[in-house]
Amino acid sequence: MFILKILFSLLIIGLGIVILKHATITQSFIRFLRSNTANILLFGSASLWFLYHIYHLHPANFGEYRTHLLILFSIIIVCAFFYVKDFLSVRGLAVLLLLFMNTLLQATYMHFFLSNLFLNALAYITILLALTLGTIPYIFRDFLLWLPTKPKLTKPLSYLSIFIGALLALSSFF
Repeated sequence: MFILKILFSLLIIGLGIVILKHATITQSFIRFLRSNTANILLFGSASLWFLYHIYHLHPANFGEYRTHLLILFSIIIVCAFFYVKDFLSVRGLAVLLLLFMNTLLQATYMHFFLSNLFLNALAYITILLALTLGTIPYIFRDFLLWLPTKPKLTKPLSYLSIFIGALLALSSFF
């Protein structure tokens, strides 16, 4: 659980640093998100992780039908690479966030520490963000284009993200 908390805090701190250095990163990041490399990397890894979860289903959770589910979702994933190329990498990022938050919340289940309340709150906020990105992926591009136009908002947002990540990393020691 400690490693997951540290990874999540590093992810939040990294987000704050990326927002702080937005001028050089934004345009190249937008080009990367529209590239086939990002589609294969993000959506492919999210698909493999999802299929891993399907393969390890317990019989109480439709485990008897896992081969049928594996075949069905594999066909859907392959079709998504050919027919839904637009913002596929953002959707892959959203799925990766959801699967990581699932792992994080499972690790904190039935561990009643005060630091886990903060972690769970951040995890549920991330889940809401991932669901929004998965359903309306062009919002992420619009946010990346809008952010450089508001320099007064950029620094406080990045410092807030770095502070929350540092607070989460500090709370993981208690």
